[in-house]
Amino acid sequence: MYPKHFQTCCRLCLSTSKKQLEIFAVPELSEMLQTLYKLEIPPTDDVSTSICVDCYYEAKVSCNWLRVHRKLKQQFEANQAIFEKQLKVTEPIEKVFGINWKTNSLLKNHLSQQHQIRQELLNWDERIAIAAENDPARCEICSSVFPDARSLRHHKLNVHKIGLGQPSNPVPERQPMKRVHRSRSTRAMENYPEPTGRTTRRSKSIACPVELLQAISQPPACRTRSKSQDVDKLLAEAATKDVPHRFFCDICGHGFASKYRVVRHKKKEHKVPNPVTHVQGSLNGADSAL
Repeated sequence: MYPKHFQTCCRLCLSTSKKQLEIFAVPELSEMLQTLYKLEIPPTDDVSTSICVDCYYEAKVSCNWLRVHRKLKQQFEANQAIFEKQLKVTEPIEKVFGINWKTNSLLKNHLSQQHQIRQELLNWDERIAIAAENDPARCEICSSVFPDARSLRHHKLNVHKIGLGQPSNPVPERQPMKRVHRSRSTRAMENYPEPTGRTTRRSKSIACPVELLQAISQPPACRTRSKSQDVDKLLAEAATKDVPHRFFCDICGHGFASKYRVVRHKKKEHKVPNPVTHVQGSLNGADSAL
C-alpha cells in the first residue's frame, strides 16, 4: 500500500505544492507521457494520475521538439536517398579534341567538298589541278607543277638547293673598304690613312698647331705614341712658340689675339676708360674714333 501523499502528488516530480492537472482530463497528455518517458498510466491506478503545471509545460515543449525532430529526420532520410540515387548515375563526359594540323586539313576538305567554300581552302591535289589548267607554276628543272609561286620557291630551295645565297660577283672599279676595329689598344693600325695637311680653325685664345688638332681629332684606337704626335710635347711647343699677334697694347706693348682682349687688358691693368689698340704695331685710334 502506497503512502497517502502519493495519491495527490505529481506523478513526475512528486511535488504537492504546485497546481496539478489530471492526466486523462488533458487531451493527448497520456500519449505524450508515453512517447517521452514510456509511462503507461491506467485510469484505475492506485498512484496519482495527475502532474503539476511545470511538468506539463516541459513535457509539451519536449514533445513538440521531438515531433519536429522526427519530421526533419524523415525529410533528411528522403533527401539522402535521392542524393545517393543521383550520385550513382554517371553522366557521359563529352570528349573534346584539340584541332591539330590533321583535323584542320580534314575540316578544310569537308568545307570545300560539302559546302563549296572559297578557293583558298581546297586541298592540295585540287589546287594543283586548277593551277595546271590556268597559270601553273612549273619547275624548269624537274617539270613539277605547283599551285603558286611560293610553293615553287620552297621546292627549289629544298629539293634543288637553289636560292641558298650564292657568292655575289665583285663590282668593278671599286675597292673593298678597310674596316678599322675600335679598341683601346695603343698599337698602330695598318693601312690607316696618314693625316693630311688640312687646316683647321684656329682658337682665339692660343694658336694650336695642325698636328695637335689632328692628333686630338683621331679616334683613341688610331692614335699612336710616336714622338711627332706626342700630345704633351705639342702642348709645350705651342705654349713656348712665338705667335705673331695682331693687336698690341700701346702702353706696355703686350700682344693679344683680338681687339677685345686689348681693351679688357687696358681697363683692368692700366685703368684706361676709353682705350685704343694698335694693329701690326701701328696706332689705330683714329680708325676706332671714326
